[in-house]
Amino acid sequence: MDESISKVSEITGLAEDPARALLDHLRWKVEDTITLALDDLPGIAKQAGLMLDAAGSANLLGKCPDTECEICMEEGPVLALPCGHAACSDCWTGYVENEVESTNHSISCVGAGCHTALLNSDIRTVVPAPVYQSHCSNQRGAFMLVSKNLKWCPSPDCATVVKCDAGGDVVCRTCSEPFCFKCGFDHAPADCANMKAFMAKNAVESKDALWLSKNSKECPQCSTYIQKDGGCNWIRCGKCKYEFCWLCFKPIKHSEIDAAGGTHRCNTFEGKVVVEDGPGGKPRNTEREEQLKLAHYYSRYEAHKNSAKLDEKLLKKHKAEEVSADEARKMLMDARASALKRMRTARNTLCSSYVFGYYKQWDPSNSAKSIFEDLQHLLENRTEQLGHALESSFVPLNGDLAHIDIGEYRAKLLDNTAAVFTNQKNLVDVCREDLTVTSPARS
Repeated sequence: MDESISKVSEITGLAEDPARALLDHLRWKVEDTITLALDDLPGIAKQAGLMLDAAGSANLLGKCPDTECEICMEEGPVLALPCGHAACSDCWTGYVENEVESTNHSISCVGAGCHTALLNSDIRTVVPAPVYQSHCSNQRGAFMLVSKNLKWCPSPDCATVVKCDAGGDVVCRTCSEPFCFKCGFDHAPADCANMKAFMAKNAVESKDALWLSKNSKECPQCSTYIQKDGGCNWIRCGKCKYEFCWLCFKPIKHSEIDAAGGTHRCNTFEGKVVVEDGPGGKPRNTEREEQLKLAHYYSRYEAHKNSAKLDEKLLKKHKAEEVSADEARKMLMDARASALKRMRTARNTLCSSYVFGYYKQWDPSNSAKSIFEDLQHLLENRTEQLGHALESSFVPLNGDLAHIDIGEYRAKLLDNTAAVFTNQKNLVDVCREDLTVTSPARS
């Protein structure tokens, strides 16, 4: 921001405040601002709400003789912009504070319908320092929105701006959190298009898919998916007319489940489930198969997403404990903070891995799918181990620490954190390097 303001100010001869207002009006397009200012400075300045003087300054808020305030109608000293609209100091303060609270980064004159800009130098004089700092923060936020190569780090409690001209995955230098520069989220190994498509699909279909996975089964003879819409467990396939029991899949006639003494029984558990498959492995219903596939991946995606929400409780507990932590716990607290960070990124990776797996077109002639699922499974196990170590690390705050080995808790956290990092990196790297051919995002 400062570089842009200085450049426009130097070339056009404007003071910094009107240069900032002009850039903001033109969405911080530096070259366009310079060109338009050199071609017709009075014209473009008027559009930006600037009233320039010969020195390149503008819109100075000045004291005027006692008159009636346009806001409170009280007689007394007033402050006015060059447009002539005047208000007492208290009303200017209240007006600007309200604009800042509303996150309005471009504040105009207090006069109704007047578009004359109120510049930073004057805003600083009418509001307390914290309010002015909030105003500057609003301006930075507006600048970030129009700057394609800048983004705030999405990590909680990190106020770092990350600059990237090429896009893709980046890592914040302050907190070491990875994220996708394009969308602002950490979704490796899935890409933006598939994440967007997966979320859109689940918003519409996930409830149906999850219901279907619980309430539909394949016909043992023709593999058609059948939805059970009644209480009776005698089922007749609408396609091949095969009759079977919904509970055990064995072929039955309706008479065999007669309450007065039918011969079919499937209430006895014999240590294994017996299912009589139909002949030939006939083609399945593609739509139903797709819904069941979605149910598989979505349910696991949701499971890790919900686990991440539960992990946040540990973070809150950790922050509460930090307040009363003694010297003996400081090293444990540092290790736990790192573990909580790693836990959050691991959950993100696991969620995204199910999106990746859902859209991936696996080649049955090689072991790529098995490798992916093995690494995914390993990361899930390591993450759960880390979660257990985190929960165990909250040793009692009160009482004698002589019987508690703080170093042992810390070592366990560090070991599990390192293991999760390694397995997380392996999963993402393999997906990017060895499993790079993915299907297009589905609608």
